[in-house]
Amino acid sequence: MSPTPAALCAAALLLVTLCACDAKESGGPPAATEDKATFDVERKRDWAAKLRAEGLDEQALRVYEELLDDGRGLSPNAFVGASLIVAEIHLAKGRHEHAHDS
Repeated sequence: MSPTPAALCAAALLLVTLCACDAKESGGPPAATEDKATFDVERKRDWAAKLRAEGLDEQALRVYEELLDDGRGLSPNAFVGASLIVAEIHLAKGRHEHAHDS
């Protein structure tokens, strides 16, 4: 018997919450040392949000994943927020197996 989508969603959200607590305790991803890096992160976050607002979830997903892979310049809260958005997009697309990876 395989888990239901609701159970997978709950497990993914629990995992993201645990990661958020871990990121908060460890100080999160390394902070950027230059204003330019922080500016670029903000531009990328804005761009990803605009893509998502236009319904271009796959393109937004790629931008959010780039931000998470790099991690520089993201505050712990922004890191967790981007992780949640990535999980939400995967869940909305029915890719429950990918939601827990974010």
